[in-house]
Amino acid sequence: MALKNNSGVVYGTLLGFQYMTAEKCGPGGFIINVSSILGLQPLYSSPVYVGTKHFGIGFSRSMGHEYFYKKSKVKVMAVCPGVTDTNMITEAAQGGLPGFGDLGKELASSLGALPAQPAEEVGKGVITMIKDGENGSVWISEGCEFYKAALPDRKSFKPPPSPKEDPCKKKEDPCKKEEDPSKKTEDPCKKKEDPFKEKEDPCKKKDPCKDKEDPSKIYF
Repeated sequence: MALKNNSGVVYGTLLGFQYMTAEKCGPGGFIINVSSILGLQPLYSSPVYVGTKHFGIGFSRSMGHEYFYKKSKVKVMAVCPGVTDTNMITEAAQGGLPGFGDLGKELASSLGALPAQPAEEVGKGVITMIKDGENGSVWISEGCEFYKAALPDRKSFKPPPSPKEDPCKKKEDPCKKEEDPSKKTEDPCKKKEDPFKEKEDPCKKKDPCKDKEDPSKIYF
């Protein structure tokens, strides 16, 4: 499946350029490759199919570059149908992945749970692409709705930059030695003790009755 899906898209696109290119006096035109909504998301029950549909989108967007259009006047776009009322849903149960025998049933069950749109809806969408589609654009047809996919650029997934450091904030001097916490800086305002002052004998007993002032005495 992988080889068929990928080679069919590549050779079919190149064949279209060969017959429509303005370089060989062709009329120009449109090449619309059929991808799938599974080209825009993963699905565990059909990894090979999903991979080929991712390829179809990447290839179509690349071929839809101005480089090719200026030479050929041929626009390349991709349409991504959702679940559509065809025999592809019932045939999905017959597929699978070697070594995982029940994967086909898982795929049929998951697709069958989604509402299917008639194939005519996809056809109407393709007409819109021819009228209004931009070169290299990708369109989605799902649940009877049709719209252009807004695909983000990889740079939009880049995490925001870390907050800038305040340029006014003083940086710590890496060469500055750490202060020894055992050494305390002396308070310059603290009065130094007079070395000549006679120290009081701590063993000398004080008379608690001495030098008490007589409250009856009045001094003039």
